[in-house]
Amino acid sequence: MTYSRGHGLCDYPKSSVSTCPNDASRLLFRYQACADIGKSVSATEDVRCMAKWKEGSTHYFLGEDITIGIYKWRGGGLKPFIPPT
Repeated sequence: MTYSRGHGLCDYPKSSVSTCPNDASRLLFRYQACADIGKSVSATEDVRCMAKWKEGSTHYFLGEDITIGIYKWRGGGLKPFIPPT
């Protein structure tokens, strides 16, 4: 997958997302650092899916980053953080 965290599109080396083998409601995002993107670092996020929906051809989900406990909007790119209620 490619991703952007506000400093440019990171498309090499390829990052990945996969379901956790023991819990299909969780996704594991593995971000690879890009040499040509400043402030780019390798990171892993373990995300629990809280809700999912589709608008047109774009799929979205609301997930909780299990490591730090913050909700995120995903789909069509990384969206702003939404604080838990």
